[in-house]
Amino acid sequence: MNLTERYKKLIENWICSMKEYVAEPFDRRELAYYGTGTDVWGIQTHMKGFSAHAVAAAAPDLDEARCGYTRGELIELSLKMLRFTLESHKTGSYHCTDGEDVKWGHHWLAALAIERMMHGVDAIDAYLTEHDRERLHDVLISECDYICDKRRVEADPVRPNVPESNLWSGAILHRVALMYPDSPRVDDYRRHGTALLLNSISVPSDAESTEIYAGRPMSEWFVGANFFESYALNHHGYMNVGYMVICLSNIAMLHFSCKKAGVAAPPELYHHFADLWRLVRTCVFDDGRLYRIGGDTRVRYCYCQDYLTPVFALVSDLVGEDMSGEENGWLDQLECETNANGDGSFLAIRCELMRERSPLYYARLESDRACTLSMMWLWHRLFGDIFEKSDKPSKRQLWQDAYHGSSYVRGERRMAAFTWIAAERPQGSVVPTCDSSMAESKFNLVSFIEGGGVMNSCSIKNHSEKLIDGGFITGGEFSYITSGLLEENDSSNENALNRLVYCALGDDRTVITLQCCRALRRCWLTSVKPLNLNIPNDIFNGETRDYIERGSSVTVDGKLTASVIYDGNDSSVRVERGTARTIGLQHISMPSGSLNNSIVWGDRGMLRVDKILIGGSDKPSWYDRGGVIFDFGAAISVSGEPVDCEYIREGELRAVRLVGADGRTYIVAANFARDTRTCELYGHTFEFDAENWYDVVVE
Repeated sequence: MNLTERYKKLIENWICSMKEYVAEPFDRRELAYYGTGTDVWGIQTHMKGFSAHAVAAAAPDLDEARCGYTRGELIELSLKMLRFTLESHKTGSYHCTDGEDVKWGHHWLAALAIERMMHGVDAIDAYLTEHDRERLHDVLISECDYICDKRRVEADPVRPNVPESNLWSGAILHRVALMYPDSPRVDDYRRHGTALLLNSISVPSDAESTEIYAGRPMSEWFVGANFFESYALNHHGYMNVGYMVICLSNIAMLHFSCKKAGVAAPPELYHHFADLWRLVRTCVFDDGRLYRIGGDTRVRYCYCQDYLTPVFALVSDLVGEDMSGEENGWLDQLECETNANGDGSFLAIRCELMRERSPLYYARLESDRACTLSMMWLWHRLFGDIFEKSDKPSKRQLWQDAYHGSSYVRGERRMAAFTWIAAERPQGSVVPTCDSSMAESKFNLVSFIEGGGVMNSCSIKNHSEKLIDGGFITGGEFSYITSGLLEENDSSNENALNRLVYCALGDDRTVITLQCCRALRRCWLTSVKPLNLNIPNDIFNGETRDYIERGSSVTVDGKLTASVIYDGNDSSVRVERGTARTIGLQHISMPSGSLNNSIVWGDRGMLRVDKILIGGSDKPSWYDRGGVIFDFGAAISVSGEPVDCEYIREGELRAVRLVGADGRTYIVAANFARDTRTCELYGHTFEFDAENWYDVVVE
């Protein structure tokens, strides 16, 4: 089955599965909406759902039996959905379902909703009436006037960090300027749109750039940098690879609209596209899954991952890179879950509790996937030849960003990363380059402790990092905090401090981590998980893992081995198997009236994860102040065999020596006392102090 047919089948099945989520207002039967029909996220969800229905309605080879509608019915429904969009806007004759006085529009999300639906409008253009075109014009002009009058250009690498909203706001201004060149404010749209686009994927050096856009050097357009010079993105307060993808996806939407119309997109749309893609490209597995080196706070393999799909099309057309392997690989994963659902939906089983508690959020997630797949279906129909490419550049990477304390290396065999300012911070990762199914970021490889509160997190105290040949080393301190305590006088407790060193050797195989954690107070800990190496075990890997447990090591599927080098508690390496289903959430019992989404939905849309631990316990215990909770060294290698290491463990001094897979000898050392001392270790002199308390030597 070719790619076009695969997209077609997924969308047709999805439309049939979503019939219960499509409704007509009782007092305006000529309109229809998908989802809840409410303002803000509701209307955006509806507009994405509309786009998928519209693309299917216009398909020359629509399978009516599969989608559950005749072509005429689907065209009529798509027009009803578009008309609900237009009439419930501030310029329209109707309203959203929130109430008779609630109309959507003139907010930061409106432009995005429009951008994500416009390929659907393009698809059914031949069926629009003159009145539809007038209403579309009124809505678009109204939103562009609002952006020009109210949406000032701002940008900052930390706060306000707005690269994606700058991009979609700038894109809609240029889109409307191209659609309605006789508009009275067309010059305002172009000028403000250019400023927004150029301050979207913007970096500090743009302030000095002489590159010309719209007759002026970049330095004159520059307002601020949303990205660091490294192209790291601090969106939602963490190192966010996902929102790099969101920015690129909005470039794709306007790019292909312009291509269909036979006009050139504004050059500023592509400002730093190639630079950002160069980084994102190395964070994409060969099967199309995104490697979230800074983690993810949302439902796994959704939203940002979905919007990577249109980026594949953009790269094929703009760069000439063959992305068909990534497309097919991602579709394999989607079909795996869709087949498990059995009804054509994308997420019905995994997000069944969302369907029950939040139909809007569930419909939103479904529509993100439907929207992006419908884009790809349409673009493959229109521009099939752009996907016939052969170029495949190297994806090797050695990258670092100081602000986030993020380091990343990708080789032929191993992908390894560590990020301090991460989504669930801090977190590390090491996976075989060939196997995306082993990547799960949540507090990965940093050990995890839980106290008596209902929420447990970490607070970063300090960190530093440096690159080495073919790898990196990073170290820092963080504390474990428990909050939401039952007792009335305490809201949270800071229980323990972990000093951690993490080194990705330059051998494209191995990671070494040294960790020493002590109690900061006499504390009651309910769970201690030293190492905490996450191994997803869900439908995407066939719901099974082959673990070889040797006591001192565990090997997973013959591809990844975790070995204990030393351990103060003389613990073995063990597998803690996940108790959740391989797909779907567990019901959580909560006292009546105590519902808190941050608690109940802590694992929303997550899949089953096993953990490799060095000892550890879920038995609640007391720990005295200053007491050692764990003290270990571990090696993780992308191979089927344990790593052979020597070690020194004297007082607060730790050192590990091993021969890497590249034949070089590595010595990783740490002084957990963080005092000033000179040490001779394995024939090398190490100068330690409070700031420089760890190092690596390569012989």
